[in-house]
Amino acid sequence: MTGLLRFGPLLAHLTGQRALDCATLAAAAGTDPADLPAVLGGQAPSGRLLRDLGPVLGLHAADLFVLAGHPVPDDLTPITCNPNWSIGTVVYNTMVMPAENRRPLLDAIRAQPLVRREGRGGVDRP
Repeated sequence: MTGLLRFGPLLAHLTGQRALDCATLAAAAGTDPADLPAVLGGQAPSGRLLRDLGPVLGLHAADLFVLAGHPVPDDLTPITCNPNWSIGTVVYNTMVMPAENRRPLLDAIRAQPLVRREGRGGVDRP
């Protein structure tokens, strides 16, 4: 296969895999039912629609922005320098840690500065 899939056929495939029709999908996403047939017909989806469809389709909204060929909004991008970093190890180690050591760890985590969005604009989030 060459090139990228258009979003309309991709959305049709996703809804088919989840056994959802347009009316059910629109109701679950809280969107205008007329928006979905337009997108399925080739119209570009709006950012609001992509945000609303993500949870209903079981996908991250940021992934839908990428699939639709739209830039991912700042509020959906990670603010860490390494997006592959996972907190899972920290959580696991905290669970097996003696209770008296958890409070200093929590205080140390809360004392960490926010990472700035270098050149991306937007608002920093904790």
